[in-house]
Amino acid sequence: MIHCKLGSLFNLTDAVGESTLFRLMNIGKEISLISNRWKISVVVEGISKALSVAMTPRTEILEKYGQPSGDNQWVISKENLPSYQKEIDLLRNEEIEISGNPLDLEIFEGSNLTVQDLILLDAAGLLVKK
Repeated sequence: MIHCKLGSLFNLTDAVGESTLFRLMNIGKEISLISNRWKISVVVEGISKALSVAMTPRTEILEKYGQPSGDNQWVISKENLPSYQKEIDLLRNEEIEISGNPLDLEIFEGSNLTVQDLILLDAAGLLVKK
């Protein structure tokens, strides 16, 4: 099991372009060993399940304090910002467990993951500490 905070998983999905989670989900073609593809898919499935459950309260917080302004964009007013920040921080700091084991950095050699992706994966506790 991997122990992490929801906020670190949100960071894997919050991107203007391709998210780290999207690249991780599509990395299988670049990884030659089937066993490594399996390890990645187990972790991706665990992340996806955790995020699908967490998106409801996250959206409720956004709806409570913000106004939609385009595709998946929200504007939080200055008056609502402190209350929003308090509630979203509580959600982001929620400790969770996801299935799978942390992944070895070496399995990503030759992949399309960026250094930023690896930093986010490490911050989420998804990489093995050696």
